[in-house]
Amino acid sequence: MNKYTCSTFHLNKFTAVFILLMVSSKVYCFDVYTFVPWKYYLEKGELHQTKNLDDYLTQYGTKKAFVIYPKGMFTQDKPDPVKIEKVAKLSRGNSDALISFDIEIGNKIKPETILPTVEKTLNLYHKNNGNNLVGVYGLLPQNTVGSNFQRSKYSKLNEKYANIASLTTVLSPVLYNYDGEDFEKWKISADFAFEETKKYSNTHKIIPYLSPIYKVKRRTDNPKGFVIKQLSESDMKKRLDYLKSLNADGVLIWESSQSIEFDKSQPIFNPYTGWGKAVIDTVKSR
Repeated sequence: MNKYTCSTFHLNKFTAVFILLMVSSKVYCFDVYTFVPWKYYLEKGELHQTKNLDDYLTQYGTKKAFVIYPKGMFTQDKPDPVKIEKVAKLSRGNSDALISFDIEIGNKIKPETILPTVEKTLNLYHKNNGNNLVGVYGLLPQNTVGSNFQRSKYSKLNEKYANIASLTTVLSPVLYNYDGEDFEKWKISADFAFEETKKYSNTHKIIPYLSPIYKVKRRTDNPKGFVIKQLSESDMKKRLDYLKSLNADGVLIWESSQSIEFDKSQPIFNPYTGWGKAVIDTVKSR
């Protein structure tokens, strides 16, 4: 091997190694977004009260999600341009936040009662230059509400909602704990939801809704709220790890402000144990 051949060989070898390193350096990113309007959290053994737990959680590396409920976008059940302009402005001021419209209006089994409202809402949002990280709750794919469902029924229904994909950049399967702690039943819902989501996902990010609790019973003093049980660290970790194995781009941890514990106390976020620790550990391991 002459000097020229030797130099070329080493150059090609170096180039190949460089390309390999560049490809392998693309780290899988799993972002954790939160919408948990609880009032209390623990820090270093002390109980603290907060007006916005999501703001506090960002110190651990989470990102904020803004779930927009009907009163934040509608007037008399119709998209309100002024309210939606405010949502767009909110998104521009929080460029790394996720905007998710919760458009629970009409009859989900009859897309014609919902889709025109969804399309008008999203078009108004885009017209006002809203942040491009935007999705819709529970419509594409449809929420199966647990593991006991008819696959063909939901597949056909999802086809009718396909246009939502053209107006969003995020698709969010809803993976709540309808079957309690049962992980195997939860996986049935997750597998089907991701199978359906990927039919409509092109450049979309797949960021499912995930609840850190399961409902035990409805509150007797507040029909909008439930008595809850928080997931253990192990139960939450299994769910988060499984979402990663399905190549989710992240997760939106959602909970209600109307939840209470068995003893009627307000739930407390704990970063040192339970589901809170699983979430924080997931963020740190990205």
